Amino acid sequence: AKSSGGKTGYLRQMILMKLAQDAVQRGELAQARQWYDQAAEIEGSPFQSEALAQAGLALEKTDRSAAATYYEKLIAKNERYPLADVLKERVGK
Repeated sequence: AKSSGGKTGYLRQMILMKLAQDAVQRGELAQARQWYDQAAEIEGSPFQSEALAQAGLALEKTDRSAAATYYEKLIAKNERYPLADVLKERVGK
């Protein structure tokens, strides 16, 4: 079930992103992935693409296949993402 944006969605997304970043710092990548996934599901919020990018970056060293999946989702959702070309190279597109 996808969440909608708006002020509540924006605040929720910011909190989820912070929780995910903290989990990455602690090395808890499975937990970070869950937080990033929840943040990415909030439609119309400004950090939707960023959540996918950060999830990919967090997973690059331990699970390149999963990282590539996040990058592909991001590129499909937002071709204008500032790092889209770099991410395309990382997934071999």
